[in-house]
Amino acid sequence: MRFAMVCASNMNRSMDAHNLLKAEGLDVESYGVGTQGTLRDEKPNPPGHHQRGPFARSRAPGADSRGTPFPFPFPPSRAAVKIPGPSAREPNVYPFGTPYHEIYNELKSKDQALYERNGMLRLLERNLKVKLAPERWQENTTKFFDVVLTFDDVVFDKLMEDVRGREQKQMKSFLVVNLKVKDTPTEAGKASPLALQLCRKIQESEDWEDDIEEIVEDFSAETGRTPFYTVCFY
Repeated sequence: MRFAMVCASNMNRSMDAHNLLKAEGLDVESYGVGTQGTLRDEKPNPPGHHQRGPFARSRAPGADSRGTPFPFPFPPSRAAVKIPGPSAREPNVYPFGTPYHEIYNELKSKDQALYERNGMLRLLERNLKVKLAPERWQENTTKFFDVVLTFDDVVFDKLMEDVRGREQKQMKSFLVVNLKVKDTPTEAGKASPLALQLCRKIQESEDWEDDIEEIVEDFSAETGRTPFYTVCFY
């Protein structure tokens, strides 16, 4: 079974989970979707900002397991990795595909004390040991996954926008699960074991499509966290 961890910039939440799942022997990749924001909790769209989409097979047609219809397409945005800078108005912005070691070296040369203090150098040291560079989900057209785990409502919606825009050629099902996690290194570290726990439950199921509701209910009872999900098709 192949897993994908997805957050906004493929820097913090998805990479923390990628690192742990990889260490535990799971077949895992990670991505960002390029939403706006820099290592912070992103807010979902306002009420009413929805339309039905064609790919869900959960508790309501065209909706995720919350019964929430999929959103209207997002407006075009700059697909970039955003990292906290000296202030909220001065983020460091890099194109997806910029190697982690290049970002690390540049931040270190700019203000080593600042980026050690805010933890970014430590994150980048970890990331460059896991893979070469941040990758964008929308640019992947060759790798296919059984389970995709997102870590934010906005990230989930952005990913579903991309999924709805792709042609279904293989008619192979895959699961998209959202586990909302605040975009800080501390919260990402707390969430990664939960992501591993959930992925293992799905992997151990003989038929996850039939068992997913029970899997999520068991996970929620054990952890106090209630992810939502939908089933999509390649």
